[in-house]
Amino acid sequence: MVSGAKFCNDWNLYHLSDRLRMKGWLVPAYPMPDDMSDLTVQRIVVRNGLSRDLADDLLEDIRTETAWLDALSSPMPTEGQRPGFHH
Repeated sequence: MVSGAKFCNDWNLYHLSDRLRMKGWLVPAYPMPDDMSDLTVQRIVVRNGLSRDLADDLLEDIRTETAWLDALSSPMPTEGQRPGFHH
């Protein structure tokens, strides 16, 4: 997933990453290098043998959490956001 073009004004991929983490998924959001700093990406890495059922669960959680974020009546805070996943 990539966020550069504004999909919405109330949340970003860091917020989605946090919402998915609450459900047990690790889908980190990363800023791009300085020359592309207005772009944020999310990377989903899966293990060989990931079941279709588990993939469906992830997609359903993404749909659920984006719907939750889209339904917000005011913007989520963005101060102090940075990648929350470190290797």
